[in-house]
Amino acid sequence: MALFAGHVHAFEPMNFCIDALKSNRAVNPHLNITVHEVAMFSKDGPLPFSGQDAVNGGPAGFGGASANFNVNGVAAMPYLKRIMPHGFGDIGFIKIDTEGYDSHLLRLLQPLLDDPTLATKRPTIRIEWFGQFKRGPANQCTDGSRQLFDAIESVGYLPVDSNTGEPVPGCESRHYRAGKTGTLTRSGCSATSHAPSNAHFTRLILQT
Repeated sequence: MALFAGHVHAFEPMNFCIDALKSNRAVNPHLNITVHEVAMFSKDGPLPFSGQDAVNGGPAGFGGASANFNVNGVAAMPYLKRIMPHGFGDIGFIKIDTEGYDSHLLRLLQPLLDDPTLATKRPTIRIEWFGQFKRGPANQCTDGSRQLFDAIESVGYLPVDSNTGEPVPGCESRHYRAGKTGTLTRSGCSATSHAPSNAHFTRLILQT
């Protein structure tokens, strides 16, 4: 993604991923990449995390009884305002992959998405949707899916499948109302490969 951006700010608290980011930056000195060794959160301080700090993959998440180490968390909006003191008008794309914290982070970013410097064009957001609809007869929505789609609607975005460009219905087959969440700005979206059938996630593109 850095090939298409003037400046990339990467926020990553995991040591393995931080090392990979820095290595990629070192072999691509022509790309403008700033690595922030932090996790975006609601407040400053250590965050309990469950997972493996030596690999990027496998079950992981914030908090819970299985948490086995801490990562460095920062209050999202105050931190962003410090590193971007002139506003957020140059932000064109946001990728979120925060191990189950995605819906909370979307809500935390509401002030950024409503910033006056973004009045003419809000950034496109890419997010991974895990925990799809349950396969029961009622096709019930998992709590995590409900929280994610409610957060998407609350920040005024439309969820779109990154492979097809088609709007994705929310929980309980609720389609987002164009009058509230905006309309699709383009049909192509991002060129993203399909996930393996056993991965159970969909890459969503959020657009206004």
